[in-house]
Amino acid sequence: MRTAVVIPTFNRVDMVGDAIESCRRQTLRPEIVVVDDGSTDGTPEYVRAHFAREVTFLARENAERGAARNAGAEATDAELLVFLDADDRLRPRHVETLLGLAARYPEASFWATRGVEVDRAFHPIGPLGRTDPGPISLEQFVGGEQAVLLPFGVRATTFHELGGFVEERELMGSEDWLLTARLLARGDGVRSEVVTVEKRTHADNTMSASAGMERSMRAARERLFGAHAEELEASGGDLDLLRRRAHYAMWRNLAATHYGAGAMSDARRAALEAAGGSLSGVFADAALRRSWLRSWLGAPLTRWLRSLR
Repeated sequence: MRTAVVIPTFNRVDMVGDAIESCRRQTLRPEIVVVDDGSTDGTPEYVRAHFAREVTFLARENAERGAARNAGAEATDAELLVFLDADDRLRPRHVETLLGLAARYPEASFWATRGVEVDRAFHPIGPLGRTDPGPISLEQFVGGEQAVLLPFGVRATTFHELGGFVEERELMGSEDWLLTARLLARGDGVRSEVVTVEKRTHADNTMSASAGMERSMRAARERLFGAHAEELEASGGDLDLLRRRAHYAMWRNLAATHYGAGAMSDARRAALEAAGGSLSGVFADAALRRSWLRSWLGAPLTRWLRSLR
């Protein structure tokens, strides 16, 4: 199965080279499509100077990541599409692992691997996700029990049938989640136990602002259970149950996200939303109770208490 890795980039001149090189080092070499989304930092000149013979390069006016990915997907006739952010990196067996999964589980809606969080210099921070390898269901995903890393493999025909990523700016940062949920409405995905993705954490990450993340996540959930409700119903799932699980998972995650950003009142608001507005519900749920208490203590005191353990 011919594979293309699509790399959207915006002002990542200091990082995109690592992403491209990681594709060049694959044990099974893919086509590489780099889409510059209106960079102003010299990224187009850098890519053309160093990788002109290695990549298909597209330059376009800024329209956000989803649109850049869609443009890259349209520029290739590969059968398998993989979307890699310009600040991340693939380990050498990524494409090989995805193709192996596709051969073993041809009916899966997508094929994924595990990842590790790294700092700007690729020093490991910790694993991403603690869920088991194997099938990934729609209910598990929207309920927050299964996290999925985007550099998964998806058939190009399926991707185009769904219309690709949404391109509206209000969903920026959650277009991945929405596409994944729509894919899972067609059938389970599959994940390998192999770690092949390195996700870089840095101050310029797209969704580093918790307020922006909340707006994006809420818009994506509204779109899924609004415009795409028929797709969910066709999957045979319980729409009301899926909606409740998605609501809880989103607000639980936002409680932790707001806390991490130092927005303590927003963290408490999110925990309360996850519990359906019930303070007793917050304290009955271990994750929500932890977010609520930490938000009152504040990050410095929480770290100090942890150090005493």
